[in-house]
Amino acid sequence: MKLTEAKLKQLIKEVLNEGAKSITDLPDGVYVSVYKVPSERKFVIKYTNREQDNPKEEFGFTGMVAIGDPLFRHQDLPCSDAYAIAFSQASQGWGPLLYDVAMEVATLTGGGLTPDRTIVSNEAYDVWDYYLKNRSDVQVSQLDNEDSEITPDLEADDCSQGSTMNHVERNGGEWNDSPLSKIYIKEPATLRALGDKLRVVGTSLTF
Repeated sequence: MKLTEAKLKQLIKEVLNEGAKSITDLPDGVYVSVYKVPSERKFVIKYTNREQDNPKEEFGFTGMVAIGDPLFRHQDLPCSDAYAIAFSQASQGWGPLLYDVAMEVATLTGGGLTPDRTIVSNEAYDVWDYYLKNRSDVQVSQLDNEDSEITPDLEADDCSQGSTMNHVERNGGEWNDSPLSKIYIKEPATLRALGDKLRVVGTSLTF
């Protein structure tokens, strides 16, 4: 998950302290836009104003999350058709809402959302650990590793576990207990609740 250390610490604080902004905090004239990148398996979820521009100058905050194929180096494994976080940045308090929307979009259009398969910092690890242990509205599914260790007769769940193993090597434990080894699936409750605050560009979403 490609987040700066400062942004990761901010996101963790917001989530753990339940200080995240909600849909009701969105000012009039600010929307959550879901943009499908043409000819790519990639979505960008961001805050926009009526002109589909960054609302920071007018409203004082901004935020964006990009999700795409969970590639690890030169490996191209099925990963149960999941998306992975590719990039994220947001003003204080405004990140978690975009994360929930990204997870719902990844569930509607693929197998769900998974952490970056290459490297995940300790701060980012805590974010995914929180989703695993504290979000009853999020369903969690186990991914296999590159060697099909868990389901040898099933290739569809094979996924690179580079970031998972990096943490296991440093901190111990079983790799398949790690929150980094899993897919996170969420029903489109946030997308539905957004109502006319949602803008979908370049595709259609049925929910």
